[in-house]
Amino acid sequence: MWRSFYITYGVSNRTQMIRVPAPGRFEIRVVDGAANPYLAFAGIIAAGLEGIAQKIDPGAMNHDNLYEVSEKELLERHVGVLPCTLAEALDAFAQDSVVQGALGANYAKEYLKVKYDEWWLHSRSVSPWERDLYLATY
Repeated sequence: MWRSFYITYGVSNRTQMIRVPAPGRFEIRVVDGAANPYLAFAGIIAAGLEGIAQKIDPGAMNHDNLYEVSEKELLERHVGVLPCTLAEALDAFAQDSVVQGALGANYAKEYLKVKYDEWWLHSRSVSPWERDLYLATY
């Protein structure tokens, strides 16, 4: 599995959030097929423009395969971790005025409401994995 869990960028290494395999080329590895491409790219463009306008230093390029680096070392390097659940992602979005601004305040507010409702429904359902694990008879 080559999903990015960490807030990093680097060269030809698929564990990076942003992969830069060659000059003038980059891959954003955190958007998947479940995302609305219009919303995802609006957020990416807004974040990129904000970084340019504020002259935000992205830090050092990472050259390691992050699946081979210990959690302790990642903490020492201050490598951030991407949200792991919809709830965590929504909490981050709720704090992000740049991306909300790109989508518009009214849309962002409604989006958060709908997605928090979706998370509420999801978190109250029992999955087949949970049934198999907790209700299995031995």
